[in-house]
Amino acid sequence: MKKKASKLAVFLPILLGVMIALVLMVIGDIEDAPGLYAIGLLGGYILILFGVNKTGVIKKGLFTPILMLSFAVFITLLVAVTLIDGEFGANPEYSAFFFIAAAALAIVGVLGLRKARKSNKQTASAVEQAPAEEAPAVPAEAQEAPAEEAPTAEEAPAEAEKAPAEAKE
Repeated sequence: MKKKASKLAVFLPILLGVMIALVLMVIGDIEDAPGLYAIGLLGGYILILFGVNKTGVIKKGLFTPILMLSFAVFITLLVAVTLIDGEFGANPEYSAFFFIAAAALAIVGVLGLRKARKSNKQTASAVEQAPAEEAPAVPAEAQEAPAEEAPTAEEAPAEAEKAPAEAKE
């Protein structure tokens, strides 16, 4: 059986993720620093997902691909919004570097998901094909002849009559 994660190991990253995300997002909003806001959002997301991973909800091997795919989506959306706002100014072609990075993260994430899926299928098929455990060998002392069962209430009078008859012979 799997050992369950302690409550502290689960709740501490989640609590820290929420606190760090809130603090950095508020500071980013006050100082008009969208980068700090994004760092708070990503940092909080990573810590919360790490805490959720400690619970065992996310299957083995899926944590990193999920992070990679979510980062790819986050980068794509962030760059698209920045491009629409005109923040790149006269050089919108610089956004291509970020889109390429997001595509690379998406490819790595999808490959990781496929690898985890294959390994989970192999593990499941190995468990199904494993021979059933043989019954443990019974020691010689335990293999004695079974004790005679006591007669039931109906059989007791018949047995009592047979015993004197057998004794006379």
